[in-house]
Amino acid sequence: MSGYIFDVPALTDAASGWPSQYVLALITITADEPDPIIIPSTVRSRAMQECLTPGQAAELDWFLARTAVFREVPLNESDVPDVEQLMKRLDDVAAAHVALIARREDRTIITSWDRKPMFIAEGLIAEDLP
Repeated sequence: MSGYIFDVPALTDAASGWPSQYVLALITITADEPDPIIIPSTVRSRAMQECLTPGQAAELDWFLARTAVFREVPLNESDVPDVEQLMKRLDDVAAAHVALIARREDRTIITSWDRKPMFIAEGLIAEDLP
């Protein structure tokens, strides 16, 4: 494994203002590593939609802009066919984008307990938030 990739639940946890100890530990460990945590752009978009207030959305933007531990990865046009294929088996475009990058870059997915099984069914390594 070469690092971590955050799914929507992990990103919203990290940027919540009260992140779990697990996410804080991952961020702290990764801060000392040369390989940042991947945030797919679709995950960021979905996390922004799930934020309940403009203040929470602004906090998420601030968090990602100020932290060198993350690297945002856009959904490129060349990725669309692969993402569309993955979406046939996964819940949504964000999950498909996460799976695509995790497979390409050999990364562990950090997600929630209820989303973890769909990634494992794809043959990927996923850890759920405690």
